[in-house]
Amino acid sequence: MQITDISPWGVALLLALTAAYGALLAHIDRKTMQRLVKVMAFFAGNMAVVVLYAWGLKQLWTWWTGLAWALLLSVAVAFVAISRARLSWRRYLSAVLPAVVAGMTVGVGSMLLCLPQAEQPLAMVALTALTATQLATSLSQAMQIYTGSLHHTEDHYRYLVANGATHIEAVMPSVRRSLRATLMPSLTAMSALLVVMPPLLFCGLLLTGTQPLVAAAVTVLAMLAQTAASVAATLVMLWLLDHILFKKTGQLN
Repeated sequence: MQITDISPWGVALLLALTAAYGALLAHIDRKTMQRLVKVMAFFAGNMAVVVLYAWGLKQLWTWWTGLAWALLLSVAVAFVAISRARLSWRRYLSAVLPAVVAGMTVGVGSMLLCLPQAEQPLAMVALTALTATQLATSLSQAMQIYTGSLHHTEDHYRYLVANGATHIEAVMPSVRRSLRATLMPSLTAMSALLVVMPPLLFCGLLLTGTQPLVAAAVTVLAMLAQTAASVAATLVMLWLLDHILFKKTGQLN
């Protein structure tokens, strides 16, 4: 089965249920209802933009439009990650953007090696979007944990350096915390009870008519690729952050 059309009767029923729920919520909690309307309008606007760029990429797809799309998405992900970490994009963009590009290269590239047929335009849009979502979450957490850890353990860092530790040895506790943070989204997803709550990617593949075994294999490969992308991006980011946060003498800026 493939999704080729949508039943108007089903749409009408779903809209009626949504309207009924909205009316009930407006009667019970008007503020929440107003927020729900705003969020739904924002969501609809975002979906419209997604449809437009997906359609445009399908119509104009070449290798350079795909590359331009991936770079543009990388810039957006870098800004989102820095904003979520509540840090200054002016200071940290030069470290985060190359890290995102590295993560996108590892994540999307490894999936293309596993699934050569995924070079089709819409499949490429899906792969880059999956990787971008993972990187925005993992990098923001890793960056927030790393900078916060350095700030709170500055005295310990100076103590280690003063007692003969190298720079790498002194920052390693913060590096470990950052790597743990970047792996948390993947670990949380993989530790869920999949029998009851299967991954959304797996369910989406089933809706397109993909056989269950193939859908499961693609889901596992995507999870491994996203994890590899997160780790690669975090390592690149930490290396670049080291040049931003520390002076040549080894002291924090």
